Amino acid sequence: MTFVLISDGIDQQFACVQLANQLRGLGQTCLTVGRTKQTKSEVSNHLPVLGIDIELSAKELLGTPLLDKANAIGLFLKDTLEEQSFAKSYRALCQSIDAKPALLFGGAVSVDVGDLLISALSEREHLDLVLVPGERHVHEAQAMTRHWPDHLHRPAVVSAGLWFLPERPPIGSLSGGESGTGRTMPKTLVALVQRSIPTQVGGKTQLLRQLLSWAENSPEWNVIVTRDHGSTRQQPWIRKFNPEDWTFPANAAFAAPEQMLPLLANCAACITVSSPWALAPICWRRQSLVIGDFGVHTDQGTTAFFGSGLMHRLSAVRHLDDLMELPKVNQQWLDAIGWARHDGPDRLIRSLAEIGERRR
Repeated sequence: MTFVLISDGIDQQFACVQLANQLRGLGQTCLTVGRTKQTKSEVSNHLPVLGIDIELSAKELLGTPLLDKANAIGLFLKDTLEEQSFAKSYRALCQSIDAKPALLFGGAVSVDVGDLLISALSEREHLDLVLVPGERHVHEAQAMTRHWPDHLHRPAVVSAGLWFLPERPPIGSLSGGESGTGRTMPKTLVALVQRSIPTQVGGKTQLLRQLLSWAENSPEWNVIVTRDHGSTRQQPWIRKFNPEDWTFPANAAFAAPEQMLPLLANCAACITVSSPWALAPICWRRQSLVIGDFGVHTDQGTTAFFGSGLMHRLSAVRHLDDLMELPKVNQQWLDAIGWARHDGPDRLIRSLAEIGERRR
């Protein structure tokens, strides 16, 4: 098959490059296309900027010969309205020249459940196939869409695993807790912070104060705060943050740009409220804590972590060594949300082929 994967953001671009590499490894032809909304000079990215094949937006791609030989087009845009517009225009264009359109597929680069999952599905009625991470999501999707009216299109839903996250730590990033001289390195806690979560007023300030307190009480640890998102024009994580108002211990700091993945690979422990990127250190068997102080709510993004066994209050940790004594991840939960599914690209190919056969 010939695939064209279209993205528009750093997370989506990162995911598409990974998917393209896996599809090529299975003998498929794959082209990655995209353009991020900001220029590199305007953004401090959390991820390395991976090269894509063609620098075009989805709108610019329409009507070019690049789509002529595509059997399947993957749409991974942050703006689902733009996705819908592309799908409508692309199919209309094919109809106008009496050409058979390629199958359209896509999905969110996250592990949404409940209300967020049904929202993601309803926003993707324009697709022929929607990728979700695990069997849990497939079962939820079936239950949620069972009573949809007949006039609503139901895309096929396929569990493809955690295809949008790196399965292994970056090559060369693991130190094993040893320095180049063989001495044991300080343990590192990575606080994986999000753009708008926690949503409570003062929630970010509360979290930063706790991190600095832990750093002071645990001088044998390093505490690094890293964003799971890009920051435009070096905007501070906490609105109106003034470094002069804060006293940082020598073992606490904010991460440098593009260091999120190496930090997650090398850390002894990771904490977050609900970042999807926390699944990377969880799968890499790093000790992890999902902060429960802000509750299990859709607007906090914490519903996906319910049942993980990782959710605890900050007060459960007095000294950072306490983190290492917390329970490990519930393996059944981890498997159900996608970790047990390691053949996602192969399942995608087979599912698209089956849809194509039914439409002949």
